[in-house]
Amino acid sequence: AFSFISSNPRTAAARSFSRRRSRPRPSSCGSAILTNDPTDANFQVDQSYQQEWISYLLSRYGRGNQGGAAIWALANEPIWWDNTNQDIHPNPYTYDELLSLDMASAIVIKQADPTALVSGPVADNYSSIWYSKKDIVSGQAKGAWWANPVDQNAHGGVPIMAWYLQQFQNYETQHHVRLLDYYDTHAYLAPGSTPATLLDSTREWWDPTYMVSDYWICDPAKNGAPTAPQLIPRLRAIIDANYPGTKLAITEYSFGSLDTITGALAQADILGIFGREGVDLATIWGPPKPTDPGAFAWKIYRNYDGIGGAFGETRAARPFAIVCRHHPFPQIQRTGFHAFKAVTLCPNVNMKFHGCCGDLLSLKRVSLVMPVRRS
Repeated sequence: AFSFISSNPRTAAARSFSRRRSRPRPSSCGSAILTNDPTDANFQVDQSYQQEWISYLLSRYGRGNQGGAAIWALANEPIWWDNTNQDIHPNPYTYDELLSLDMASAIVIKQADPTALVSGPVADNYSSIWYSKKDIVSGQAKGAWWANPVDQNAHGGVPIMAWYLQQFQNYETQHHVRLLDYYDTHAYLAPGSTPATLLDSTREWWDPTYMVSDYWICDPAKNGAPTAPQLIPRLRAIIDANYPGTKLAITEYSFGSLDTITGALAQADILGIFGREGVDLATIWGPPKPTDPGAFAWKIYRNYDGIGGAFGETRAARPFAIVCRHHPFPQIQRTGFHAFKAVTLCPNVNMKFHGCCGDLLSLKRVSLVMPVRRS
């Protein structure tokens, strides 16, 4: 597998400027450089370069189980390669290219550090569950991104996420080595535009009855009809059906509005949903400032009382009846099954508890409380 690495962008820009041709672009972006030599700004590398780079990082920082790089991500958002890196990758990626590059890199990583974990393909959005960029471009030429999945059709009609997982499953079956530890994707959904709809739209992550009408979040099998994303259960089901044991990583997401109380409530709900629905790793794009209301969404789980009080490590089934739009997220502390906390976003909630063995459970409810800044 070959790829390019940037060398000297200043020299490359000077060389390219004299022989570029442009196409209309937004004035803020300037003109696209379409005819430059890719080696002006980059040089081609193969697996031996990757091996040397990985060896250097291991020699400097140690293995993953020794405090070194614990998780290695395979590239980033391949759907953009032919856009942001059009000089070295002018064509949209395909099923076969993605697998070839990712599997080659994963093999090198695992050979160098068997304790390392690997995540991929670091997909971009909802459409990347179903189609490669070649499919999407072919579809857009016919009026809609789902309209002409030539690449998927060439792979037995299997959606790309399922196919990708199947190939890594096949490798493990043949070689007895797991190369892919996390199915890694970014998730930019369609948060509501008003306080009420923003809070309600966290249901996109899990609720099979919450419908969305969006060009990029739709049902490709029904000509772009509205759909219920139920993103986390959907991803988990695809993983379980095609490569059981693979973890789920959502390494970019954002619902925005973290500088508002509403955004903080939505973020607190999302963190609870991630835990309840089985997300193994998540990272937000654009974290809040420490003084923003959104920061308190993390505080109620990790340090709600200012002296280290935190949500526990063991998820519990809800042993209570409750009526509330935003469900509480219960957990059990390590100290025993009678120490019980629930994070709830509702100001007044009546809860009825029933212990698993007729025992009386003590409850500590943690609500989202934050200072209100007055102008």
